[in-house]
Amino acid sequence: MGVGSFPKSIMTLSADSFTTTYCAIDQCKAKPTASGYVLPLIDRATRTLSRLESHVTRLHAKCASHEPHRHVDEEMVIVKSGLIEVEVDGIVHTLSTGDLIVIASNDFHCIRNTSTEVAEYYVIRIDTAS
Repeated sequence: MGVGSFPKSIMTLSADSFTTTYCAIDQCKAKPTASGYVLPLIDRATRTLSRLESHVTRLHAKCASHEPHRHVDEEMVIVKSGLIEVEVDGIVHTLSTGDLIVIASNDFHCIRNTSTEVAEYYVIRIDTAS
């Protein structure tokens, strides 16, 4: 990955100090979960958002990332590898490598890996609430 003159800490800067931000994925630390791991990439305010959060989730075969839930922010999921099911308000969407889904604010949702292989996906959460 390239090196630039970007802030080293992407988690601690205030919104008014937000500048273009670079995240070297190989320098991020994964957090193990019961179903795989979460690799945090960014979680902070920006000039126009109260919160921008992104991470990579790896799910073991036949595992769910969490119980069905809802939240006020919008959530974009992009499949990095594998096959996942995203259930949104009772409707199941099957996504494979390269597919994207945007989950609207307050939609009840959950993500499951129903395959026998590991699945990974990027999550980008956008919160505009003040």
